Amino acid sequence: MHKREISKTIISELTARALGLSLSLLLARQLDIDSFGRWNYLQAVLLYFIVFIEFGSNQEGIRSLIKAKGNKELFNSELQNILSNRTLGLFLSAACLGILGITNLLSIGEALSLAACVIAYSMSKDWYLRAIGKQLLASIPNTTHLGILIATVTLLTLTSNTKLLNPESLTALKGIALALLTLTITITCIPHSNRKHFKPRIKPPSANVIYLVSGSLLAKAYFNADILLIEHILGSHQVGIYSAISTLYITFIAFRGVVINSLYPSLCNTENSAALRKKVLKLSTSFGAVLLPIFAIIFLTKSGLISIFLGSRYLSTQALELTNIFVATCVALSFGLLYPNALHIYGKGRTFFFLTLIGAAINITGNILYLPKIGIIAAAYTTFLSELFIVTSSATIFIIASKKRLK
Repeated sequence: MHKREISKTIISELTARALGLSLSLLLARQLDIDSFGRWNYLQAVLLYFIVFIEFGSNQEGIRSLIKAKGNKELFNSELQNILSNRTLGLFLSAACLGILGITNLLSIGEALSLAACVIAYSMSKDWYLRAIGKQLLASIPNTTHLGILIATVTLLTLTSNTKLLNPESLTALKGIALALLTLTITITCIPHSNRKHFKPRIKPPSANVIYLVSGSLLAKAYFNADILLIEHILGSHQVGIYSAISTLYITFIAFRGVVINSLYPSLCNTENSAALRKKVLKLSTSFGAVLLPIFAIIFLTKSGLISIFLGSRYLSTQALELTNIFVATCVALSFGLLYPNALHIYGKGRTFFFLTLIGAAINITGNILYLPKIGIIAAAYTTFLSELFIVTSSATIFIIASKKRLK
């Protein structure tokens, strides 16, 4: 991909993340703390469904399609594998959604709103567009649907229509908007001759894909499992506080994801092991060095930032301690930008799975043991320890593996 296209993509993706941040801050102010907590709980559940749906189509799928370029038969074969995996993921998501509804962990309205989102994400062609070099086009639905949500919340606030300003309605709107935008992009921007290949036949996924998806599901444990466990152990009010203060961390994760998604196709196209090692080391170190002063400013001005962006009702000693922990987590992730993804490029999906398995065990065990004792501070600490373990382990394994390839 040309540097100009990468720049456009990054700008578009950053716009989406800025809109996502704006939406979180807006909802933190307009919803009561309990409702804001429930909104974040639904988004945490949805993220697990998204991992199921993507089922190897994002990183692993993009990598396989890029490598198959120039070989039409192989490209179509890889495309069918991805579609099969996504269909299987859709069934798994639907099954999990049904279980959550039957066990009353979700209300009927919440289950239906999440179902709309599941359908929307299953329709996405984001992975395909990224693989063929149209990353800017791939980012449009995500950016636009966030703008629609912000406009809707603003309109409901101005008209004092608080009846519709609730987690269920907003989640349903998210799904409907994404579905319509995705359908429009698919019809107008993907030729019919290409669309006719989007007919999956379900077959067992490869072992590497299973490891990749399992690892991704476990990776979501670091923050999203926090939300789920806090909801069930401490309640929606504590979820609301934790979610509001963790906005910094979530924003950074989203921004980091933009950078990774934009650079990943380029890394996949780097065939020389020495060049790949140099690129990963340089980009990761530079990313951390550039952001370090910003995190220092946030650390020094955290009280003012919380009051300005979230409101004084969120300001407390607990909130300040949470912020410190999240800043430390972001610093660690900054300097470890590309190492986990580099493992996928080396075909070490199984290694990544076991790393995330250990990280998830640290996170979940720590939360179960310490949430009842010290509250939401425990969730922040376990997230930090889990992320730090993944970053340092991935970096170590990548560097050792790259040295072996150079011999």
